[in-house]
Amino acid sequence: MDSSHMREVLAGDGAWISFTTQTITFSFNAKELTLKNVLDFHPRATAINAAEAIAALDADRGEGFRLELRPDDDPCFGLALPSRMGGPVPPPVEWEVALWSVPGITQPGTITESNYPVNPESA
Repeated sequence: MDSSHMREVLAGDGAWISFTTQTITFSFNAKELTLKNVLDFHPRATAINAAEAIAALDADRGEGFRLELRPDDDPCFGLALPSRMGGPVPPPVEWEVALWSVPGITQPGTITESNYPVNPESA
């Protein structure tokens, strides 16, 4: 869908993104963990295939285009389970981003306010 925010994401400077993944499965050793309706987010994501996406939007062929995103300044996207956040889901500026605590799995990177602001307005 074409919008001013989509064009901001495609401009390449990094922009706040969030989208819902219907089902995501993680594999840990011989076990799998499947989560549903997972909110994926990042305060500064960059589109890898921005030029192709802009061309598709300009040609009115954006529907169905697969946009590839990467986190701009750290190794991972954030994940949240809105169903576990209580209702209604608070705005992102009120989220407390926490490191995961899965036994035996090392958290990639270190999240601090300086390198991972949770406020999309400050990103």
